[in-house]
Amino acid sequence: MALADITIDIMRTAFAQYAKSHEAASIQRCWSTWNVLCTFLYTGELIGSNPMPMVGRPKLAKTLPKALPAESVAVLLGALGPTPSRGGAATGCSATAP
Repeated sequence: MALADITIDIMRTAFAQYAKSHEAASIQRCWSTWNVLCTFLYTGELIGSNPMPMVGRPKLAKTLPKALPAESVAVLLGALGPTPSRGGAATGCSATAP
């Protein structure tokens, strides 16, 4: 591929073809790689502009963090040691009125 071939239209066409047979995460990784390459080429004044910001890319679904199993939480809490009781000196509150 010649540097002159790195244009918005050619890159859009190439990514449209690639998207037909690849998952969104693969397209994102490929887009990112091309973006880094085009940024490098643009910075080195080898191409007139980076076409990648004009090339669409899929948005990945947001995932929720996985919860820890109850047993793991219990082990972690046990490692902290005893906790101060509510209303005690650790909270700065007194159980009796002055």
